[in-house]
Amino acid sequence: MPRVGQTLTIYGRGFCSASPCSKVVLTIDKRWVTKAIRPLHGTFARRVRITQAPGPHMIRASQRGPDGRLIQFGLRIVFGPSGRE
Repeated sequence: MPRVGQTLTIYGRGFCSASPCSKVVLTIDKRWVTKAIRPLHGTFARRVRITQAPGPHMIRASQRGPDGRLIQFGLRIVFGPSGRE
């Protein structure tokens, strides 16, 4: 279980790498956690520091495809307390 204060690597695939597509935005509970990402061959990997409170959270990666439709994947995850709690 990832803990508050640790870093977590988020991997994504199945995204659009073409220039008409937007960059991928990573959010945890609707809050941006990194700069927007341009996928390479439809995939990406990005490390983020966990700053949210312990408990369940939603990680979401989303972008707009060439036709304007939303491409989105989500994962529900539980963060544990930091080692100091």
